Amino acid sequence: MGVRSFYHTITLWLALASASYGQSWHPMTEVRQQATSFLNNSIQKRFPDYKTTVSVNSIDQRLRLSKCDNPLTYTLHEQSLRASNVTVKAQCMGIKPWSFYLTAKVTHEGVVLVANRDLARHETLSSADVRLETRKISSMNGNNLSQTTSALGLQTKKALRAGEVIKSTHLTAAQVVSKGDHVTITAINQGISVAAAGTAMTHGKVGEQIRVQNDRTERIVKARVVGAGQVEIRL
Repeated sequence: MGVRSFYHTITLWLALASASYGQSWHPMTEVRQQATSFLNNSIQKRFPDYKTTVSVNSIDQRLRLSKCDNPLTYTLHEQSLRASNVTVKAQCMGIKPWSFYLTAKVTHEGVVLVANRDLARHETLSSADVRLETRKISSMNGNNLSQTTSALGLQTKKALRAGEVIKSTHLTAAQVVSKGDHVTITAINQGISVAAAGTAMTHGKVGEQIRVQNDRTERIVKARVVGAGQVEIRL
């Protein structure tokens, strides 16, 4: 619905209200209170580890909607629970049905991971580099980290200032093998493993497949990086 159409609808409602003097109207204060309660319950179920504050924006008191003879229902999209600005639909399913939308501001407070010092790009994180703090969070986009172990051994993708919140999007697996490194190639087949010395032909992070050369046979194969100087082939 466009802005002009929206205001046209509101004007029509107000006109009908003026023409229907004496009719019983649904209290907007009650709608706002119920919407607040609905949002609080919905968000707490979705994010139980965070303290949530909900502020439903004021409703124009000139809005006149018939007193609903059934309890109102409130709905919102699941995805919108992650946002800081939320829209809730209030709906009457009574004899004289109606519906309209309310907007609300939502803030979350919880434990997040922050940089303990200035961090340069491509630094590999240790426990001394990070700490946990309680912070206000404007958006629950799934990128926040709440455990120190979630970041240990990972590498920064950008420079971070001391005290800055560290998100999962700021980190990547650390490069543990560089081109030309001597590596141990472990071939595994049905529980039996055989190790051989090799040389990395490309850089690699844990979990990545890289090309390595068997130093004895000079054969080049693809192997998965499992640690510093360690690659694995499953046959």
